[in-house]
Amino acid sequence: MSARRELRRQLGAAAVISETEAASWLPCRDEVARQWLRDEGLVRVTPLGRVVVWGEVLDALTRSAPAEAPRVRRPPTTLPRVKIPRR
Repeated sequence: MSARRELRRQLGAAAVISETEAASWLPCRDEVARQWLRDEGLVRVTPLGRVVVWGEVLDALTRSAPAEAPRVRRPPTTLPRVKIPRR
């Protein structure tokens, strides 16, 4: 397992991280992630800079996108061949 992935697993919900770091953990381009963080109201401006509480990010992800239902593969349905009489 990569060090980055392991760190993400260890990151607790109460962790306060920079906006840049939070954007880097999300599975999209950084500018898209930053905009989403701002749109969701997750970025706080403090004397320390722009920070995010990681647990709030996880909650927002849970609220905004319901889990996709797994796709079920079904065999193709075939209709019986019917002979059409000619006129």
